[in-house]
Amino acid sequence: VKVGEGGETPRLPTRMTNLVAYPPNLAEETTTHLEGSLQVVVLDLLGKSWDHRFGNLLRFRGETGHCRVPQSYVTDDGFKLGEWAHYQKRSRHRGTLDSVRIERLEKIGFDWGVPPGELQATRWNSMLDLFKEFRLDNNSSMVPKSHVTSEGEKLGEWVATQRKQKKKMDKERVRILDNEGFVWWVASKNAWHSNFELLKQYKDANGNCAVPIDYKTSDGKRLGTWVNNQRQGMKTGKLSKQRRQSLDDLGFIWEATKQSWDLNFDTLKEYKQRYGDVSPTEKNVFSGLKIGLWVKNQRHLQSIGKLDKDRVSRLEQLGFKWRTTRTVKTWDEYFNLLVTYKDEHKNCVVPYAYKTLCGISLGRWANTQKNNRAKGRLAPEKVKKLEKLGFIWSTPLTGFWDTHFEMLLAYREEHGHCDVPSSYI
Repeated sequence: VKVGEGGETPRLPTRMTNLVAYPPNLAEETTTHLEGSLQVVVLDLLGKSWDHRFGNLLRFRGETGHCRVPQSYVTDDGFKLGEWAHYQKRSRHRGTLDSVRIERLEKIGFDWGVPPGELQATRWNSMLDLFKEFRLDNNSSMVPKSHVTSEGEKLGEWVATQRKQKKKMDKERVRILDNEGFVWWVASKNAWHSNFELLKQYKDANGNCAVPIDYKTSDGKRLGTWVNNQRQGMKTGKLSKQRRQSLDDLGFIWEATKQSWDLNFDTLKEYKQRYGDVSPTEKNVFSGLKIGLWVKNQRHLQSIGKLDKDRVSRLEQLGFKWRTTRTVKTWDEYFNLLVTYKDEHKNCVVPYAYKTLCGISLGRWANTQKNNRAKGRLAPEKVKKLEKLGFIWSTPLTGFWDTHFEMLLAYREEHGHCDVPSSYI
């Protein structure tokens, strides 16, 4: 063996390692780790490989410029140099390392580590040195969060941790990082611009910046909460002029109440264009908004005198009725609803229990047309008009049971029971 020059790695004879009894059911990986550590200790005690390992350490220093060997480091020939270096530190702290070896290690700049009470401070200083190296090498203090040094140190995560802990951090450390050009709030800055881009995308998709407070993007970002935070920042004076200007240019609405009312009013106008009225049922949801509930609230506010006169006027100009009764009286009105149904469902097969969003029983009307035709009571021009639309007069056999079951459900909803008289039609 060529001591200190990278010759064959000395190992304990098999007959010695076989004498060691390991606990039963021990994982193979754990056993291998224990065997490696055992070889380091025994060979050091025997004095047969220390110079060889010292040579490995010299080569490590030549390659990296230091003697800070990660504990997990393994040489090319399979020796766990990191564990060997760690063992030297422990031996010195315990007073069992030969003074000659201590002197040789110190001459090459071996890092002995620190007593337990100083370990955390030394670790911080070590990471600070790596941060300085990064800044000099890259001419920037912006360390990516995923950045790992050549020694395996997660410098990016350390930098992120310093930002999070600034309020609790020792003032001296804050001063040191400030002097090194440390950027404290880069994460928040990036987050604001990221959310601003999401708001722009929302506006492109919806035509406005009226984001509901509980709105989340497809990947779970709470954009509604962020929008509300901008309003709060504006009220407290914490929102910068530059950010306010960016939001103003995008069409941001600072008064949430006004924004909500105008948005619902515009949605009601769209509802009227589609259905011909402004009387959605309470549970009606249109364009993602609970427009029915909003309409109910407007009626309630008007009844107690708390709805602004301008809003009352705007609603009445739209044809808003303060009473909730909505009836369809003519055959043609029902027919128009059937046309709308076909546009949405691509057919005229209306289930018996089906009601429109306005609460009109279109299914019953459709069934009445079938009965009237069967009895010769439906005018020929109406028959022709329905057939041209694609109306189906007979219920397919496969859906016969389901259709009558729906009729029974409708009967129960109206009468409160399922005891249908045999003469009921």
